[in-house]
Amino acid sequence: HARLKDYFKDLEREYKRLAVELDAKRKARAERADQDPVSENRARLDRISGRLQKYGVYVDRQKRYLAKVQKFHNRNVRLLQNISQRLQDMDQRIEQADAGAVPGLAGELQQMLSELAEMRRRREELMQQVQSN
Repeated sequence: HARLKDYFKDLEREYKRLAVELDAKRKARAERADQDPVSENRARLDRISGRLQKYGVYVDRQKRYLAKVQKFHNRNVRLLQNISQRLQDMDQRIEQADAGAVPGLAGELQQMLSELAEMRRRREELMQQVQSN
């Protein structure tokens, strides 16, 4: 227990020393800012500029991904609108036809299902691209 108490006291002393040192540095920085606010502001702007340059690459990459996602979304909206219109046309043909079957209906439905499956496959590919980068 004695060693732990000594260790704890050493830690407290080190903490107090660091707190005093930090306070002194803060005061010195405040004095420099009061004496020369232009250079302090310039230093801040330089730090901000450095961060912008560093993270600008990531922003550009995100913009490219967002453009891909937007393009993908627009294509899907057009596809779904097209399928909706085709389904409405089918409904009209079925209503106009007598009790007999409408020719080509099964093939058209299969085509729509394959288009939806392709849309899903592309979405999964896009998600994998986004997650891998």
